Amino acid sequence: MKNQHLVLQLEGIKNVEILKHLNLLESSMNKILDQLKVTVVNKSGYQFKPFGATMVYVLAESHCTCHTFWEEQEAYIDLFCCSEFDHDLAVKLFVNLFNASKYDYNILSRGNVKNQLNS
Repeated sequence: MKNQHLVLQLEGIKNVEILKHLNLLESSMNKILDQLKVTVVNKSGYQFKPFGATMVYVLAESHCTCHTFWEEQEAYIDLFCCSEFDHDLAVKLFVNLFNASKYDYNILSRGNVKNQLNS
């Protein structure tokens, strides 16, 4: 299915170091996006002090973001692609990467606007 938007919440993360350090988060996210066969055209990250990180990827297909909360052992991921991608594989890769004990996700279908403003 095209125009899939994965919104993923990870909790009970045992791999806390990845939540704390931008360089670990970035290298791990790079591997996952490569496995999902999406095209990274730009990326930016921010290292919070003393710990915590956020990564933003601009994809040829759209975007991917990851924001971490190391104190709560949580991470939030948003992946939108206008081309097809395996969202089940994406969830599995992120859950395994972070070693999360709990997760929840939604797959939203984009491009089906039903409401119109009257001019």
